[in-house]
Amino acid sequence: MSNALALAHVTQALALLIEANLPPDIDIAVKVEPRKPPADPPLEPTITVFLYQVTPNPSQRNNDLPAPVSYTHL
Repeated sequence: MSNALALAHVTQALALLIEANLPPDIDIAVKVEPRKPPADPPLEPTITVFLYQVTPNPSQRNNDLPAPVSYTHL
């Protein structure tokens, strides 16, 4: 982990991903909040995304990173 901001960035990215993929047939507004869960439950429907620890997958540690499509046919 590079620094404490890495957790904040991953939390924000997950919140944006969830918000972008909420099905359109939900007829109520759902908030996606990237913050620590509150002590009291919120009054409106809310999805709270809060990461507190990220660990690497040991089985994936030695694998290469995926290459862009343009570099796969060298």
